[in-house]
Amino acid sequence: MLSELNNFGLGCPYAKESIRKGKVLGPIKGNQKVILSFINNWNDEYDVIVIQPHLWWDNFGEWCVINEPKFAKLDLTAIANVEKGFILIQKLSELVETGEILRKTTNYYDNYTLADWYQYHERIKLLELIK
Repeated sequence: MLSELNNFGLGCPYAKESIRKGKVLGPIKGNQKVILSFINNWNDEYDVIVIQPHLWWDNFGEWCVINEPKFAKLDLTAIANVEKGFILIQKLSELVETGEILRKTTNYYDNYTLADWYQYHERIKLLELIK
């Protein structure tokens, strides 16, 4: 499973630690209903759930962005990587907290595009709204 998860580019140091501890579920093939089921039944058993969208679901990235404010109300997020074909479900507060640590102490975000930074800051704003 570790090698399969590494294929999804989960290169973040925190992701690697979660994988090592068995706190990452997936990859699971799914669609909107699968994601909503995990969101609605979140229990902190896992740090991250990896979803592989069904091949016919071509707008999964847009769907995740549109629904991010709804998920944020539950302190969760579903982040799509359209290029690599996966979605990560995780706690929004933990994502923001670890993201800020990485931003301040590593070069992890050096290759971020303007669009990536926009999403990064939008997640921070969403977290501030739910506090």
